Amino acid sequence: MAGIPDLRVHPDPYIALDEDREKAERLAREGEGLSPAALVDLYFSLTPEVPPGLASGYRRGMLELGPARAEDRLERLQHDVPRFGQSPRVLDLGCGAGAWLPSLGARAGELVGVDVALRWLVVARAVLRARGIEATLICGNAESLPLSRNSFDVVIAANVLEHARDAEASLNEVFRVLDKDGYAYIATPNRFSVLPEPHVGVPGLGLLPRAAADEIVRRALGVPYGGITLRGSLGWTDLATSAGFRRVQTRAPVPGRRERDLLSRPGRLAARALAATAGNPVGRGALRALGPMLEV
Repeated sequence: MAGIPDLRVHPDPYIALDEDREKAERLAREGEGLSPAALVDLYFSLTPEVPPGLASGYRRGMLELGPARAEDRLERLQHDVPRFGQSPRVLDLGCGAGAWLPSLGARAGELVGVDVALRWLVVARAVLRARGIEATLICGNAESLPLSRNSFDVVIAANVLEHARDAEASLNEVFRVLDKDGYAYIATPNRFSVLPEPHVGVPGLGLLPRAAADEIVRRALGVPYGGITLRGSLGWTDLATSAGFRRVQTRAPVPGRRERDLLSRPGRLAARALAATAGNPVGRGALRALGPMLEV
């Protein structure tokens, strides 16, 4: 569909299968030759049900903050993960519109991007073409990856597993497709943070029962909260251990230089406060428990 293999066994939870395919085909047809930014604008013009404020935040996340965050975090990870220096086989699980793909492409020997949203893979393809990066894009489910066992050295799952229909099954799949001594990296919002939930901007949402969270988001934004399930550090550690991972670590990420440069003045002040808090063991423990984001 739209030149991308569609190997899903379940539809995207946010849109019906036929509607997603129709929108992807239209984006591919009407967006031929457009820049990634223009293609994202075209998408939101075709999706008026997304409130303008949310659309603006999503657009900035995809095209500015997301790529900056990816480069900052991968710059640090490449020192922690020796395989990044060996042209690894990398899977970007939940690659979406391709925020991480260019940075991964600069480090990978082989790169595959998988996402449940066919329409966003059309945008990701434009991102790759604009940067001259080769990668394979596949529309598929995290819980049922259409990929062989032991076929990757590194799996990156940034802001995706909280959306998965079954996070436990998804982590089992990540473990299955990783080769021996492979490395998985997960970035996800922390359920126990009192700060605004990054998908919808509502403070303390993870602390509420599901029904209450859904109702608040509907009333505040006029859209459903959807199938987002947030977890804390212990929850992700338990899931990863159950999936078979031998060494599991969690930490609270601190915005890097590139991301900080794109933040507003209050955002930069908050980033400095996070960095100062993370500068000692007690602060790191507090951020891991209550900070806005987690890395696993």
